Amino acid sequence: MKNRAGFNNLLKNSGYILTGNAMGSVFGLLVTMLLARQFGPEKLGALALMQAFIMTVRSFFGAQSWQAIVKFGVVFFDKARSEEFFRVVRTVLFIETSIVLAGGVFAVAGATFFSHAWGLPAEYAGLGVLYCFTIFLKFDNFFSGIIQLFNRFKLVSYFTAVTAAIRLVFVLAIFLTDLSFERSVYLLITWEALSNLAFSIMGMWVYRQETGESLLRLAGRREGPGLFRDIASFLAPLWTWSTLRMLPRELDVFILGVLTNTYSVGQYKVVKQFASVLLKLHTPLHQAIFP
Repeated sequence: MKNRAGFNNLLKNSGYILTGNAMGSVFGLLVTMLLARQFGPEKLGALALMQAFIMTVRSFFGAQSWQAIVKFGVVFFDKARSEEFFRVVRTVLFIETSIVLAGGVFAVAGATFFSHAWGLPAEYAGLGVLYCFTIFLKFDNFFSGIIQLFNRFKLVSYFTAVTAAIRLVFVLAIFLTDLSFERSVYLLITWEALSNLAFSIMGMWVYRQETGESLLRLAGRREGPGLFRDIASFLAPLWTWSTLRMLPRELDVFILGVLTNTYSVGQYKVVKQFASVLLKLHTPLHQAIFP
């Protein structure tokens, strides 16, 4: 009976994630089509290169900390060993914060260099640097672990669908008001920053609901080297594998930008967006079964 209940829960959680991913992909496809119509291939290609750079940096500086939260947290939380659980959360939060800061600094510092390598105009390079600052608000890896640990997959599904819909509204506003490219990118940067912040707030809310503690109270405390080594040793091979798996998904845009021009990148971006709808169908089962 317990196995059957667990299997049903797995199917339900997979369904939540699949629904959110499917809606997010469809809305993302509509966004790309509207932006292609509004900007044309050349400017869309410039935007795609900015986003590809940010995604590549996030992939490289992504430690898969959600898996550490789930693996270590579920043992201690289920056994009511609250202090050990809080130690795990504090340690993983410290690792995640360090990685986010390192990734943000690298992105801001490297954005100008890569803009020159791609031959982007100076004003586009400035937009790329500004876009990179959104990385400092990107704690979705950590908070995904919190949300999955407490079986709140439905929230992730809602969040994915709602934020994708809001992004579509932003792009519709760009399309209907005929905003300039620069102002449109400012609007997209604003959306990115707000959505990153909103996910963190949702994660902190789930943590407080489930533990009765504020996550901010844990941020200033440190742990001994033993627990840090255990979690870092667990995350190291995951980081290697996830980096090798994720980087090629954006490197094609990088290489195309160097070898050709932004016009070709813009055309490729539209084709790739169609293909990405199918690529997101394999992730729900993995995310749901891990806890």
